[in-house]
Amino acid sequence: MRPVIGITMGDPAGIGGEITVKALTYKDIYEKCVPIVVG
Repeated sequence: MRPVIGITMGDPAGIGGEITVKALTYKDIYEKCVPIVVG
């Protein structure tokens, strides 16, 4: 069973949203965990 990982984007006007989207494009993340974006 893969762990559920919560990812916060931080400041809505900052770069956090772009970094989060970029990180979620890597397919190997989904093999190791279930990412949930909060914010």
